[in-house]
Amino acid sequence: MDLGQIDSVLNDAGCYLTGGDIENFWLMLGQETCNLHHWCLYCCKILKNHQKQRSFNNSFIRITGILDDLVQWYYPQSIYEIKSVPLTSIFYLTGTFKIPRNSDDIDTQICINECRERLYLYINYLNGNIHRFPVRPNCGHDIKKRYSDLEKAIRKLRNTTFFT
Repeated sequence: MDLGQIDSVLNDAGCYLTGGDIENFWLMLGQETCNLHHWCLYCCKILKNHQKQRSFNNSFIRITGILDDLVQWYYPQSIYEIKSVPLTSIFYLTGTFKIPRNSDDIDTQICINECRERLYLYINYLNGNIHRFPVRPNCGHDIKKRYSDLEKAIRKLRNTTFFT
């Protein structure tokens, strides 16, 4: 995939995926995935909805696993990290979301509404761009199956709403 295609994917992402190279693309997508995973779980905790919390967790675990496969398939087996981040950590340990220590310090309704808006952007971005993500040609894996699996996981996440 050439950098023009990467720029196109990044530009479609909106505010949170920026940069002009493949490494930044994967790192920013990983960071956003981690942040939203933790943010959604925090909102479920605010709402004391443990059933939805499990459902969100399961959906994000499925999505991160598939995205992890795609990033692993993009890089040759001799590459273990990009920009000092292990490939196996990109979708699990790169988030910056910090759970507030004191819930009195935040407006919970604003927190939930902003999470919902960001989650919708993320879901729409994934849904509209997954077939454009960079994957090494002839990597020996069934990429189309993983795309299909990701589409199913996105639909499940989209149907898991704790905001209503």
